[in-house]
Amino acid sequence: MTDYQAKADTMLEDHDEECEELAADLSRFRGVDSIADQASIERLFSPGLAKEISLYAEQQQLDPRGFLLPILTTISSVVGNRAVVAAEPGNDWTEPAILWGINLAPASGGKSPTAKPATEDALVPWQIREREKHAAALARWKNDKAEAEEGGAEAISVFLSTNPQPEQRHLLTNDATFEKLETMLAGGSTPGLLALHDEMGRWFSQLCRSQQQNDRAKWLGLYPGSAIITDRIGREGVLVHRPAVSIFGNLQPQRLEALWKADAAANDGQADGDGLWSRFLLVNLPDWSYRYRRSSRKLAPVLRTLYEQIDAAAAALPPGHDDRPPVVTLAPDALPLFVEWVDELEAMKRAAREPAAQQYLGKQRGNTLRLALALHAARQAGNGFGLDTLISRQDLEGGILLTLLFFAERQKALALVAGGRSGAIKRLLDKGKEWRKEHGSAPVPARTVRNWGMPERNASIKAVRDWLRQVVTTPGCGAVEGQGSALVWLPPGDAQ
Repeated sequence: MTDYQAKADTMLEDHDEECEELAADLSRFRGVDSIADQASIERLFSPGLAKEISLYAEQQQLDPRGFLLPILTTISSVVGNRAVVAAEPGNDWTEPAILWGINLAPASGGKSPTAKPATEDALVPWQIREREKHAAALARWKNDKAEAEEGGAEAISVFLSTNPQPEQRHLLTNDATFEKLETMLAGGSTPGLLALHDEMGRWFSQLCRSQQQNDRAKWLGLYPGSAIITDRIGREGVLVHRPAVSIFGNLQPQRLEALWKADAAANDGQADGDGLWSRFLLVNLPDWSYRYRRSSRKLAPVLRTLYEQIDAAAAALPPGHDDRPPVVTLAPDALPLFVEWVDELEAMKRAAREPAAQQYLGKQRGNTLRLALALHAARQAGNGFGLDTLISRQDLEGGILLTLLFFAERQKALALVAGGRSGAIKRLLDKGKEWRKEHGSAPVPARTVRNWGMPERNASIKAVRDWLRQVVTTPGCGAVEGQGSALVWLPPGDAQ
C-alpha cells in the first residue's frame, strides 16, 4: 500500500467517524427540538393571558415565543427576594426568583416590538407612580423633621430613630453599572429589579476585558442572590442582604461570534469558562417580515395589570424563618416528575461533549424550578390567588418544556460560533426547518444556501454544491437532487 493510499484510507476513516458522531449529536438535537416545540404560549400561561399574547403577536406579525423571556424575567423581578422555590419542604436547596434572558435577532428583526410591551411599556408608568409616591412621602417627612427640630436635639433624635427617610422603590433600570445597582438595592425598598439592556453586546464586551478591569465576578454573584458586601476607601460601605436582579436584553447574532471569542480570551481560552453565558436563557427570533396593518390590541396594559397582581401577592406572603424568605414548593404529584427530570438532565449532561454545554445543563435543574415559580406566580396571581400554595404539576411541566426549548435555542445560537462541519450543518438544518415552514416541500436551490452564508461566508457556488453533497452523507441531513448548476437540497422531512 502506498503512503498516499494509506493517508487517503485514514482520512476516510476519520470522515466516517466524524459523520457517525455528528449523526448522534444531531439526533439528540432533533429530539430536544421536537419536544421543545410543545412549549407553546397556550400551554404555559392561563387561557386569558395566552389569548392576549397570541392576538397581539398575530397583529404585529411576531413570533409569540419572542415574548417568553421578557415576560418571565419581568415576573421574576417583581417577585424579587420575597420568595424562593424548592422541590419539597425542608430541602436546603432553594432557588431565588431570578432569571436572565436574551432574545437573539438581527437588526430590524423584531427585538424591540417583542420586548418593549413586556418590559418598559408595562413598567415605566408604574415606575413613575413610585417616583411620585416617593416625592410626596419625602416632602411629608421633611416637613415632620422640621417640626421635630423645633423641639431640640432630643426630639429630633427620637424622630429620626422612629422615622427613617423614605426611599424610592425601583422596578427597572437601563444599562446600569454594578455600582448603580448597589445604590438602588441598598435601602431595601426594592425587593426585585429588572436590569434591561436594549443591546446586550456592550454589556458583555465590558465583562470580557481582563478580570482586573471588570465586575464580572460581582455579576456572577448576583445570579444566586448572594449578598453584596462592598467596602470602599473614603466611601460608606454597601450591604445588600438579598439582592434579586433579573436581566433581559437583546443581541444581534452577528455580534455573537466576536463576543464568544472575547469571552474565551478572558477565560484562558475557554469560552464560558466561569458560566456567565450558562446563566442566560436564549430565544432566537425568526426574520420579521412586517407589513403594515391596523392593530387594535394593546399588550402592555394587560401585562402591567398582571405584574401588579403578582406584586400584591408577593407582598402578602407570610414571613419566612430566621430572616429568610418563605419557600414555595412543588405539589406532591409534581415531585416524582421533578426527580425523573433531574435524572434526565444528568444523562443529557453526560452525553454532551462540549464543556460549555455540560456546564449549561448542570444549571438547568435550578432554572427549571425558577421557571416553574414564575409560571406559578403568573397563574396564581392572575386568577386572584396567593403565591403561598404548592406549585402544580402543570407549571412544573411548563418549566421543563421551557428548559428544553431554551436548550434547543441555545444550541442553534452556538451553532453560529461553532467551527467546522458540525456548526455549519446545524445552521443549515435550522435554516432548512424555517424554509419548510414557508415553502413546504419545495427544494432549496444551492444559490439560496450560498446566500445563507454556508458553509462559510463568500463561499463559491461550486464550493456550496460540493459541500451539500458531503452534508447529505450524514444521516438525517436531507438529500440532494440534480447535477451541476441545477443542484438543489431537500431538507429533512419530506426527503426522508
